[in-house]
Amino acid sequence: MVTAHELRVGLIEPLTDDSFLLGFAVPPQLRDAFAYRAGQYVTIQTELTPGNLERRSYSICRPPRQAWPDDPDADGLLVIGVKVLPGGRFSEWARDHLRVGDTLTVLTPTGRFTVRDDSPGRSYGALVAGSGITPVMALVGDVLETNPTATFVLHLINRGPDQVMFARHLEQAQRRWPDRLRVVHHWSRTPGPDGTAAGRITDDALVELLRTETADGVSEWFLCGPQPLVVRSQAALAELGIGRRLVHTELFHTG
Repeated sequence: MVTAHELRVGLIEPLTDDSFLLGFAVPPQLRDAFAYRAGQYVTIQTELTPGNLERRSYSICRPPRQAWPDDPDADGLLVIGVKVLPGGRFSEWARDHLRVGDTLTVLTPTGRFTVRDDSPGRSYGALVAGSGITPVMALVGDVLETNPTATFVLHLINRGPDQVMFARHLEQAQRRWPDRLRVVHHWSRTPGPDGTAAGRITDDALVELLRTETADGVSEWFLCGPQPLVVRSQAALAELGIGRRLVHTELFHTG
């Protein structure tokens, strides 16, 4: 049962020009209530104007066992990633007004964007766009920390290199698990620092990407991004014989 509690803000840390980490201190008496699985989310509710209750859901980016991200400022906190969207009532308010020490009403974690099969030697894949990386950060850290023979490949779509949320944390993770984590960047507008061409992933390229990774052993997928990308990817994986129970999806919601 999901319940609401007042939590103190313990961390606000920039990620990019338009995104930041937001961490909540969970008191000892609420730790069981706020226990979560990697991939789950919390909902924040607040009155930005009198009588108008705003609710926004944000994925938890910190692995449950706190193995990663390797950031001492986030130690012991429940941490989410917030993307500031133009006209987003809560995200713009949080960026402009929220401070460490403030309190917010946070609902206990929920969600099914979680690992289905954690048997040894599994290979996991994720295809995400923009802030869709947020729940996958928790999944990557949790899977690679707790399953020493598992591997993870992450295909990450952004407009350009300066838009990558968790860039520093991804680099840390690749150094920590160099043989078990592979990160592939796709740039839609700005070429990458290594000269990688920019452009939208076509339907044919998407199918080929998923076919190649599936042939290489990826058997459980996480898709998070705008609806057209998720729907196209889901259909392609179905054609490749990956059952629906092993394809997890989440869609963007603005605000």
